[in-house]
Amino acid sequence: MIQVLQIEERRLVTESAAVLKRRLEAETEVDRQEASQGRFVAEREEVQAKTLMPKARRCPDLRK
Repeated sequence: MIQVLQIEERRLVTESAAVLKRRLEAETEVDRQEASQGRFVAEREEVQAKTLMPKARRCPDLRK
Protein backbone atom coordinates (compact mmCIF):
# COMPACT_ATOMS: atom_id res chain seq x y z
CA MET A 1 0.00 0.00 0.00
CA ILE A 2 2.78 2.46 0.89
CA GLN A 3 4.58 1.59 -2.32
CA VAL A 4 1.43 2.32 -4.35
CA LEU A 5 1.08 5.70 -2.64
CA GLN A 6 4.73 6.53 -3.31
CA ILE A 7 4.30 5.69 -6.99
CA GLU A 8 1.17 7.84 -7.15
CA GLU A 9 2.98 10.69 -5.39
CA ARG A 10 5.85 10.54 -7.91
CA ARG A 11 3.35 10.55 -10.76
CA LEU A 12 1.58 13.61 -9.35
CA VAL A 13 4.85 15.45 -8.74
CA THR A 14 5.95 14.72 -12.31
CA GLU A 15 2.60 15.87 -13.67
CA SER A 16 2.73 19.05 -11.57
CA ALA A 17 6.23 19.81 -12.82
CA ALA A 18 5.08 19.38 -16.42
CA VAL A 19 2.11 21.70 -15.86
CA LEU A 20 4.36 24.29 -14.21
CA LYS A 21 6.80 24.10 -17.12
CA ARG A 22 3.98 24.66 -19.64
CA ARG A 23 2.70 27.60 -17.59
CA LEU A 24 6.12 29.25 -17.49
CA GLU A 25 6.55 28.73 -21.23
CA ALA A 26 3.11 30.23 -21.85
CA GLU A 27 3.90 33.27 -19.69
CA THR A 28 7.17 33.77 -21.56
CA GLU A 29 5.28 33.60 -24.86
CA VAL A 30 2.71 36.12 -23.61
CA ASP A 31 5.49 38.52 -22.65
CA ARG A 32 7.09 38.08 -26.08
CA GLN A 33 3.78 38.66 -27.86
CA GLU A 34 3.01 41.77 -25.79
CA ALA A 35 6.42 43.25 -26.58
CA SER A 36 5.94 42.46 -30.26
CA GLN A 37 2.47 44.00 -30.23
CA GLY A 38 3.88 47.14 -28.62
CA ARG A 39 6.47 47.46 -31.38
CA PHE A 40 3.82 46.98 -34.07
CA VAL A 41 1.55 49.61 -32.52
CA ALA A 42 4.42 52.10 -32.28
CA GLU A 43 5.39 51.43 -35.89
CA ARG A 44 1.79 51.82 -37.06
CA GLU A 45 1.40 55.11 -35.19
CA GLU A 46 4.66 56.39 -36.67
CA VAL A 47 3.53 55.55 -40.20
CA GLN A 48 0.10 57.07 -39.61
CA ALA A 49 1.65 60.28 -38.29
CA LYS A 50 3.72 60.59 -41.47
CA THR A 51 0.83 59.92 -43.83
CA LEU A 52 -2.04 61.89 -42.34
CA MET A 53 -3.51 64.31 -44.81
CA PRO A 54 -4.00 67.91 -43.72
CA LYS A 55 -7.50 68.85 -42.78
CA ALA A 56 -9.45 70.02 -45.81
CA ARG A 57 -10.62 73.61 -45.96
CA ARG A 58 -14.34 74.10 -46.13
CA CYS A 59 -15.58 75.03 -49.55
CA PRO A 60 -18.03 77.90 -49.72
CA ASP A 61 -21.62 76.89 -50.15
CA LEU A 62 -22.36 77.73 -53.79
CA ARG A 63 -26.05 76.85 -53.57
CA LYS A 64 -27.08 80.30 -52.30
